[in-house]
Amino acid sequence: MNLDSADITMLLVLIGTVLVVDLLAFRSAREHRMKSQRYQLFAIRDRFVRLVIDGKLTEDNLVYRSFCSAINLLVQAPDKITVETLIEARKQGVDPAQQELQSKLLESLKHESEDVQEIARDFYRVIFKILIANTPILGFIFGCIPFIAGMANLVEFLARPFSSAAKSVFRDYEQLARRDNYAAALST
Repeated sequence: MNLDSADITMLLVLIGTVLVVDLLAFRSAREHRMKSQRYQLFAIRDRFVRLVIDGKLTEDNLVYRSFCSAINLLVQAPDKITVETLIEARKQGVDPAQQELQSKLLESLKHESEDVQEIARDFYRVIFKILIANTPILGFIFGCIPFIAGMANLVEFLARPFSSAAKSVFRDYEQLARRDNYAAALST
């Protein structure tokens, strides 16, 4: 089979079309993921704002200011929430003033209501989910966990008949041994 120039041209056009469609799909999926991540962060911020409206938290509260500031910063570029970014930030070192503020925030959070603490926990859950989604290796690892758990359950399920069969054989052997012992005792 010989390929002429028309066949090669058609093949190159097909490969080019597939690459362009793949690139567009990737960009679209990335934009959708970023919108979803922004929405999740805005939802957390809205819950904090709701507590202020309900009078359960004040606008000058350290917890409110810190979390809302962090969310306002993160919604600008949620795709930057990656392990690589965290490692790079760690390499640059932590500003002592920032570290002190973080300690105050954690201490202040301990004294807040259960509603505030729940929203803070949800914030960290969302950040963790975004981190997994934006870091391919983490996405792969955490994506494999349900598969591995499912495989373990499948192996356990498949082993049950063998396990019950082994128990049945052992039980039958035990009964035969008792019967033989009983018969031997009667004959003596």
